[in-house]
Amino acid sequence: MAQQNWCLTARVTRGYSTRMTNAQERKAQERLARRRRIQEAARTVFAERGYAGASIELIARAAQLSVGAIYLYFRSKEDLYVSLIEDALTTFDVEMSQLREQSAASARLRGISFPFICRPTICRWPC
Repeated sequence: MAQQNWCLTARVTRGYSTRMTNAQERKAQERLARRRRIQEAARTVFAERGYAGASIELIARAAQLSVGAIYLYFRSKEDLYVSLIEDALTTFDVEMSQLREQSAASARLRGISFPFICRPTICRWPC
């Protein structure tokens, strides 16, 4: 009897922890979405007013959040601004890596295909 109760408890506990994980994942996604919403609002405010003319209050109003909510995600206006720069640099780095890979692949293809296709006596292109 005690053995059966333990199995039932283990099954319920496992199911509960799975639901907790899903709830935690959902909360994490909501938190990330709110952070992005703040960053988008900040990007707009900084673009319109510049760093000196922007304020957390203006950003909060643009994001339709309270000032306190902004401070839950960012310590200061500077911290928010730096996060925008970091995101821009990360995006730039990813795009440059993709371009480098494409360029390297193109160069490898040119190096491989031309010697087989081109004949120096027939081809007028410099291979």
